[in-house]
Amino acid sequence: MVKCFWITGLPGAGKSSIAQCLQRKLLEYEVKPILLDGDSLRNVLGKSNSHYDRDSRAELAFVYGRLCKLMVSQQHIVICATVSMFEEVREWNRANIPGYLEVFIDAPKCVLLKRNQKKLYSSGETNLPGVNQKIELPKQPDFHFVNDGTKLIDSYADILARCYKNDRWNK
Repeated sequence: MVKCFWITGLPGAGKSSIAQCLQRKLLEYEVKPILLDGDSLRNVLGKSNSHYDRDSRAELAFVYGRLCKLMVSQQHIVICATVSMFEEVREWNRANIPGYLEVFIDAPKCVLLKRNQKKLYSSGETNLPGVNQKIELPKQPDFHFVNDGTKLIDSYADILARCYKNDRWNK
């Protein structure tokens, strides 16, 4: 059974939107998932205004993974939406989080530039993953969604919610 939905992708790809929609859909199944969003986690951990270099990002990503593992071990369903730029973190998650399901939200660069909700792509940010900071894209995600605006966010969340409902992943 899916216990941890790890939703990853570049800033602006739609991770948070899909995660929030998935949370609403799981609530319809009377499941109360815990939603961990990268921006919110950074704020809670006091890292919201700094620590965007590679080593700090890797350290934080491992914290997110360990937090998900802890919550899953206490019988919670977790949705974690984070950039998660390192394959080593995702490999650790697969090996250590029971019921781990990896979802890569991909968006073409032209779409990311157009969305630019947080103004990251136009701000001259020097530590922006996929632009001026190297990112390791997921090698074998369980799902690879191209969120280019041609499908509704609900359609992606529906697919993930059905995985939970139908007990499709037995990891």
